[in-house]
Amino acid sequence: MASMTLDQDKQRFAEWRSQRQQRQPSPDGLWRVACNHISTLGISRVAREFRLNETKLAWIQSRGSIQHDAGPREPAWFPW
Repeated sequence: MASMTLDQDKQRFAEWRSQRQQRQPSPDGLWRVACNHISTLGISRVAREFRLNETKLAWIQSRGSIQHDAGPREPAWFPW
């Protein structure tokens, strides 16, 4: 059963990759799908199976959420 779900989820990634026009970040929902498999397969295998960046996958899983970079930020102000 788990491998069937894994195959179905891999198919979702494949469909998304085939439909995108240019290189785009993976949608949040697909990252969540991949994160759901970490508890049974481990981060390395999930990253390999879904062709994802292992470091980013681990970071997203540890934070429990997905936050996109909003671009350059103002430096922090310290009142010295």
